[in-house]
Order: sequence, then structure tokens, then C-alpha cells
Amino acid sequence: MTITYAEAIRELETLLREIEDDGTDIDSLTEKVKRASELIQACKHKLRTAEETINQVFKEMEEE
Repeated sequence: MTITYAEAIRELETLLREIEDDGTDIDSLTEKVKRASELIQACKHKLRTAEETINQVFKEMEEE
């Protein structure tokens, strides 16, 4: 299942709040940081893809 950008951001915000909680044990912290890294990579990919699509649209508009 592919996660949307908005879903990834919401999950990242939740993870950040949990990571900031002093009660997080090291094993849980490690898993949360790994998941956050995956979500950040997914968001970066979606942003790059969106940028490329938008640039292509503008290029096509200029050619008309």
C-alpha cells in the first residue's frame, strides 16, 4: 500500500511527539527513528515527483 504525503506527514508528527517523550525506551526509539526515516524518504520522493510533473506542465504550456 502506498502512503499519501498527508498520511506520511501525520505519522511523522505523531512519531516526533512520541520520540520527544522522555518515556520512550531505546528499542522503541530505534524503531520510531527508522520509520521516520522511511517516511521522510517517501515524502522527498513525492515532492520530487510533483516538482517534475509541475515543471513538465509549465514546459508544455510554454510550447503552446
